[in-house]
Amino acid sequence: MYRKIALCALCLTMLSAAAAERYLTRREAIRAANDFRRQKRYVEAEHAFREAQRLSKSANDRKSARESANEMHSRARALQNDFKNQIDELKNIWRDDDSSGEAARCYSAIMQSDEFTVAMKFDAYKICNGLLSRDANTARLKGDYKLFQRIQGKRAKIAQQAADLPNLPLEKHDEALRDVMLASRDARDFETCIRTAQYLLENASTHKTRMNAAASLVHGYYGIKDYENVIRSGNIFLRQSTGELREKQEIRVIIGNACLALKRYEDAARAYRSVAMTEEESGSNWHIRAAKSGLISAYAALNDDVRLKRACEEILAQGFDEELNRLCNAHLFRIVLRTNDKAAIAKACQRALKESVSADQKAETMHIYMDWLIKEKRYREALKTAQEALAVPGCSNAQQEKNLRRAAECYSRLKMTAEFNKCQLKLAEIIRRDTPFAEAFARASAASAGKNYSLAVELAEQAIKASADNEQLARASLFCGRQHLMRKEHKLALEYFKRAAKAQELPPRERIDAMTSAGRCLAALNDREQAEKYFRSVLQYGRRHPEVSAWLAGPFYDLTRPMMNRKEFKEVIALAENFTGEEFHRNIRIAAYRQLASAQLRDGDPDAAAASAENVLAFEKLSAWDAFDANMTLAQVYQKKKDYDRAEHYARNAASGPENSGSRRWAWWIVVNSCKASGQSRQKQCSVLRTILEDPVISGRDKVDFRLAYIYLLDPEKDKVKIGQQIKLCKKETLSPSQKKQIQALEAK
Repeated sequence: MYRKIALCALCLTMLSAAAAERYLTRREAIRAANDFRRQKRYVEAEHAFREAQRLSKSANDRKSARESANEMHSRARALQNDFKNQIDELKNIWRDDDSSGEAARCYSAIMQSDEFTVAMKFDAYKICNGLLSRDANTARLKGDYKLFQRIQGKRAKIAQQAADLPNLPLEKHDEALRDVMLASRDARDFETCIRTAQYLLENASTHKTRMNAAASLVHGYYGIKDYENVIRSGNIFLRQSTGELREKQEIRVIIGNACLALKRYEDAARAYRSVAMTEEESGSNWHIRAAKSGLISAYAALNDDVRLKRACEEILAQGFDEELNRLCNAHLFRIVLRTNDKAAIAKACQRALKESVSADQKAETMHIYMDWLIKEKRYREALKTAQEALAVPGCSNAQQEKNLRRAAECYSRLKMTAEFNKCQLKLAEIIRRDTPFAEAFARASAASAGKNYSLAVELAEQAIKASADNEQLARASLFCGRQHLMRKEHKLALEYFKRAAKAQELPPRERIDAMTSAGRCLAALNDREQAEKYFRSVLQYGRRHPEVSAWLAGPFYDLTRPMMNRKEFKEVIALAENFTGEEFHRNIRIAAYRQLASAQLRDGDPDAAAASAENVLAFEKLSAWDAFDANMTLAQVYQKKKDYDRAEHYARNAASGPENSGSRRWAWWIVVNSCKASGQSRQKQCSVLRTILEDPVISGRDKVDFRLAYIYLLDPEKDKVKIGQQIKLCKKETLSPSQKKQIQALEAK
């Protein structure tokens, strides 16, 4: 106690000595005191007046200085009391769990007041920051991470206000910016975190603060998925840091995660390995657990079964936790599966099931085995395993959902539609989620997959009622609209699609889908003008934002096909030319060139049509219909130009395309007509028709037409038997009236 008193006395003596050295004359002290008084720095003003009193020679001057010093002392004490009262009021409002914003107004009044000094305002910030930090920790412990992030966002905001205070000492400025950096990181405002960390890294007054900034920079880059900078800044931190081992290990884990994301698996394994094999510490060991899990993922991605097996066995020997043990056992089982040794696999499966400590782990083992069976195309056995997983008692709700989804996958592969639908409807009953909206929406999706559209709409309506924001409302409305559209309830569907299309919060793809579907509903209701408005608005949006052009092909066809039917070829050409640029996605470019070729051909410009069709064929990995359409356009162009060899070539290409009888019939007739027009022999034409009749896709009346053409090419005298056989084959099909007449005429001959 006495030691503290002596220390305080020594400090006061030193302060007085410093003050005495500062002012050499009374006039200088009075001038400084008045300056401090104008700035409302009453403590400094009091000290200056005390110095003036000491330096005064006359009694009146000493009295005047003493009175001024006493006045400054009173003002300083009053200001301190006022500040204390304001802080007490702030704490009381906070304690009462105020939700009206009164606490924020109280704090703002303190920070904006001209009476309080910068030091007082910084003290107020530290108190408010402490209160917010306490609330954030409470939210985190309760598992309310959205509230946690909101509070951290407020912390970052008030810390930035504190850092912007004028004439703030450098160490306090660094402290406030450090709080901005850490709070914005926890609030997932990574841009602010990175910007503040970069500033502190260059300008902070202490090495410790600079290292804190370097670590936060790594976290910030990882938050925005800038993995190259994560690795670069992380390695710089590891080279320069003299801090705790734990902090270095956490940064190594983040570097490993970045390497894993960049598929640099050897680098990831190297980063994880040193952390994964360290001893457990008291408290949280999330970084060690993450390193062990990451090391397993890296070895699995490298397909290095030797190192993977060794790592899994080491981790199992340590017995770190049940979740890691489950992961290791699963990978060890997969290693055995990759050997394709059926005896070893059966033995490993039985051992894994026996070692399973919970129903969920047992079902998960069955899923791994099922994956291997599906890969081996042993779907019946996979289904049997899925059914066994469904029968495991005591599974958690999440595991039951997973079991049903895997069973549904097996039913889908075996094309067992009724059983697949039952699985989906069962899913609609048991699905559980964290929020009412997520649960209702997931259950509605399952009901729709199970073909129970009434239940799907009912659950989607529940999702609409439970939606917490405009995006959720729009998603549920879009889903409802799709269900009504599938049942051809166009008026009901239109209302939902219109609501979804207005939501700016929807992702571009879903918004385009909503607007396109609204246009299709209007087209089905014969409101052609309004439908075209929707389609055109989608395409205009796509022209302004080429990054969304991957989803424009559908509305483009919806708009241009009716225009083609109305023979508005010039308008189609003008519209299609807007979407042929390289800035657009291949889907819309292919669609534009297809319609452009068709419109140019029908508008009487075969050369331009051929060029557009060639542009379609220049794309790689075309769909069957895109290739068919381009080849047919070229076949018709060369048929018009009487270049029958090339017409036949492109028509044959088209005939090998989509498995659709009507489309192939059209292509094969161009082949037949080109052979006839080029003057090829009857034997050659017969050979072509025999090839067509062997095409399994051509069926029904289409095949009858080709049989009749083949009969007309045969010699009535020499080929009576063949003609009779072909007529019998024709009669097996359902014939059109004209076909019946032709067959009757042939029989009469």
